[in-house]
Amino acid sequence: MLKEKILIADDDPDILDVIKITLEAEGYEVIEAHDGQEAVDMIKKSTPDLLVTDFKMPKMCGDEVCKVLKQDILIQHMPIIMLTGKGEVTDKIQGINAGADDYMVKPFEPQELVARVKMVLRRSA
Repeated sequence: MLKEKILIADDDPDILDVIKITLEAEGYEVIEAHDGQEAVDMIKKSTPDLLVTDFKMPKMCGDEVCKVLKQDILIQHMPIIMLTGKGEVTDKIQGINAGADDYMVKPFEPQELVARVKMVLRRSA
């Protein structure tokens, strides 16, 4: 069985490292993007099974990434988890309305992220 591929998009290298180490330890293949535009470009090339994205990033914010992906018929069903420091209710609503399937606020517990990744992937299967 092929490993499920997860793209993580965040402009903070420390967050990228924590997420990558956590998800690889669970057996996932992890690829990284450092801004929103890079995430969109990588998705169109490699079609990951899931996107975990920050909200506020250079070049394109996470909610914009969601909107772009949801408009593309080939990838609009790819699940998205928004993982961000923006924790206001209005931010959560904005992320979910943009197309995120789940929303987590930083700081986060790595094992909660793993549980949510499994849940979102299970729902999209």
